[in-house]
Amino acid sequence: MQPSRDYLLIQKDRADRAEKRAEQMKKDAEIEKLARIASQERAEQERLRAEAEAKAKLEAEQRAETEAKAKLAALKQAEEERLRAEAEAKAKLEAELRAKQEEEKAKELAAQNERLREMLKHLGIDPNQLPPNN
Repeated sequence: MQPSRDYLLIQKDRADRAEKRAEQMKKDAEIEKLARIASQERAEQERLRAEAEAKAKLEAEQRAETEAKAKLAALKQAEEERLRAEAEAKAKLEAELRAKQEEEKAKELAAQNERLREMLKHLGIDPNQLPPNN
């Protein structure tokens, strides 16, 4: 027996719908696959962005550390120069003080020498006639 025409049409319709469902399922699977790929790409981009931010932060911290070390070195050099200048000023003052003390001592010796010359003259001794003192 041959199937009726209506039966064949129904079967063809069912087959068409099944084929359309299969195509739709295939399309849906492809869409899901593309969505997963897009999601993975977004995750990779986010990971790369996070890595770039971490690298930039590390580089900024390293620059800050380098700048801090340079500033510290400059401060240390400035302090050494200040201490050197203070030492030079102190040495200059000490030299001036020694020179002034020597000058005062020389004046005292000259005054003492003059007093002794006057005493000798008062005693009737010519100080220029005395033998040199070795």
